[in-house]
Amino acid sequence: MSKRKGERNVSGNKKDSHGPQKVYTLSVYIVDGPLPKRFEGRKISRTIRIPGTCTLRDIHNAIFKAYGRWDWDHLYEFLLWKDPRKRPADLDIRRPDMRIGTGGGSSRSPANTTLGSLGLREGQTFAYRFDFGDDWLHRINVDRIEALKGGGTRPEILARSGGTPPQYPDDEDE
Repeated sequence: MSKRKGERNVSGNKKDSHGPQKVYTLSVYIVDGPLPKRFEGRKISRTIRIPGTCTLRDIHNAIFKAYGRWDWDHLYEFLLWKDPRKRPADLDIRRPDMRIGTGGGSSRSPANTTLGSLGLREGQTFAYRFDFGDDWLHRINVDRIEALKGGGTRPEILARSGGTPPQYPDDEDE
């Protein structure tokens, strides 16, 4: 298959080799973490539209922006599995300096793993975990996958629900 100038394959993925570029609508829910009492029991989510050419690091950054987080210097990982009842993860993707696989899974860097290279489908769920000390856990639902029409090469926050909990519980007192 010939490539046009500027195109990259799946690992660098400027253009998905499986057809036209795709855009994903993801719902990102906080599942667990050090939530202050006033946020407990509330559904806290963000809806993000992101092109498949964006990397998992881009998704990490978009989630940070959507939740108003500021302390970037923590480890994070994305967990994808074929059967959500099955652990360990089939694919464990961590920050570039943490190339560690779990169990029988493989490990890739979020800096060069694109959303489009994961083979996701509508209705699929995966997880994002940030700050292994405070252990913020998020469920990510793949709501829609559509052909990318026109521009839009960056993540876009479409909706916010449930308020913005502080990154650290002590921040609420400030």
